[in-house]
Amino acid sequence: MTTVKFDAYHYPMLAKYCQQFVAPDRPITGRDREVQKVLGNLLRPEVSNIILLGEPGVGKTAIIKELSRVDTKRTYVNVDLVAMASNEGNTDAALSMANRMKKMMEDEVPRYQENSGHELVLFMDEFHLIAKISPMALQALKPLLAESGARHVHIIAATTNEEYDKYLRHDKALYERLQQLHVPELSTANVMNILRNMAKKYVDDASDIDANSKYDIHLAQKHIDDGMLHEIIDLTNRYEPDEVQPRKSILILDALIGRARQSHQPINLKMLQQVIMDTVGVNTAWEVDIDGVRNYLNQRVLNQKQAVEMVVNRLYTSVTDMNDHNRPQASMLFVGPTGVGKTELAKSLAHVLFNDDNRILRFDMAEYADLANIDLLRDRLAAGVAEHPNAIVLIEDVGKACYAAVQILAQILDDARLSDSHSHQQVSFKNTYIIMTANMEQTTDPWLEQQDVADSNYLANYDKYIRSRLTDPQISTLHFPRELINRLDTIVPFTSLSVATLSQIADKKIAKLVQMAKLAHHVDLKVAAEVVPFLIKQTSKNANSEDDGLAIKRRIDGEITTRVARMLFEHPSCHTLSVVINGENNNQHIDVIAD
Repeated sequence: MTTVKFDAYHYPMLAKYCQQFVAPDRPITGRDREVQKVLGNLLRPEVSNIILLGEPGVGKTAIIKELSRVDTKRTYVNVDLVAMASNEGNTDAALSMANRMKKMMEDEVPRYQENSGHELVLFMDEFHLIAKISPMALQALKPLLAESGARHVHIIAATTNEEYDKYLRHDKALYERLQQLHVPELSTANVMNILRNMAKKYVDDASDIDANSKYDIHLAQKHIDDGMLHEIIDLTNRYEPDEVQPRKSILILDALIGRARQSHQPINLKMLQQVIMDTVGVNTAWEVDIDGVRNYLNQRVLNQKQAVEMVVNRLYTSVTDMNDHNRPQASMLFVGPTGVGKTELAKSLAHVLFNDDNRILRFDMAEYADLANIDLLRDRLAAGVAEHPNAIVLIEDVGKACYAAVQILAQILDDARLSDSHSHQQVSFKNTYIIMTANMEQTTDPWLEQQDVADSNYLANYDKYIRSRLTDPQISTLHFPRELINRLDTIVPFTSLSVATLSQIADKKIAKLVQMAKLAHHVDLKVAAEVVPFLIKQTSKNANSEDDGLAIKRRIDGEITTRVARMLFEHPSCHTLSVVINGENNNQHIDVIAD
């Protein structure tokens, strides 16, 4: 193919805003259909323009590269629309773009074609930018679009379906002048061929690289087998559902090759798992120790064995990949009194699944009790999961949500998809764990409490029992629609906290405080044995009985942590602090003393 070097003196617009495509060394796989359709369209006698519609990364630009390889009779040129819209010298961007577009199309392009004898095919990626930035520039294009065949000047535009619908579809004249060609995602077989070609170029041919290069880019292997390439495709399809092939697989293979060059280690499954962890944030190498998970959750959430067992029971399905792949990984409703560990169990599960307590997207449904906030909920859910597709979505106090919000949640549980209120772009929830919480005082029946929580019959009996309670308006005040309840995988019960459990919670929090004082200030913090019973007694006397777990933590913060912090500030040289009970009868109180 003849190399085009635009003369900046005679063709300043072409030289500044256009660049010729360089034909690839190898054929681009999987786009024969699209290439032939474009070539046929370019031969039309009147309107020979086309617009490629497809998601980012699907391969629209690759089609043009392949055209530049197979069609040597034409010159394929990329038009930089962003640069063309730049407002140099404080000029209006819209007017600047229109003037530049008009001069280039009406003067330089025909003059260049006449002088060179080459037909020009102008590729305009992100074509919607013209309508968005400068409608005047779009108007300047329309005469050329209408007579493209006669002038032998062709435009191939490209944008996404979303941007086309938003900025271009309503323009009837433009619609008639641009033939639409939808570019679908490539099949797995075609993606495999692309990865093979990429591997051959950068791995198999590594021995051909100049040995005198200052960069050491040789690999510790001469071939990547198909099994590894299949693994790349499978993992990207599973953990990057909102991205498209082949881009997502190409990026992972590119990262693997870079890492292999740096480490001088062969590309293997372990390296792939590390790259996925670094780029997507998912530990695909995680090997589940269910007994270990059970023990860990029971350590984090005290005396809620029934709840832990039901969560673990659901995990069996998710971690063995036996769940419905068109729904979230799991959907669970945590029900029970306030302050008994529902949120703590969600955090603990995030640690187990993602090694991060904070891999949680939290939504308080009290904020969405009003229909006016429904678009805000939709947008926040979609944006949160788009940014963190592998996470726990925690829906707190779901009983407070308005009916429209409940319908959104039901849709997510049903097909793991949601679009925001603006772009309507679909976001996948397939890799999320949906956990809803609801405050309900009585979640178990005395007969059920006597059963073995690990027994499958018990789990079935409990599930039937709690679903009937939640949907019975005479029992539950939560107003759960049956369509939401029926879509949940598991309903997880939490019981009220006993005095012994409250004591464990207090001991655990005080132990952390003792550790902090030692590590941060080198101070020994001693807590008298009677402090915890005193705190529990005061908490039970003053707090809502359904809020004991949170109340005991608040009381420790208010009566111990704050006083300890003040003593540390006022007595920086002390080495020992004691937390004691002073006073008698109803006048007893907590004191912190510097020894």
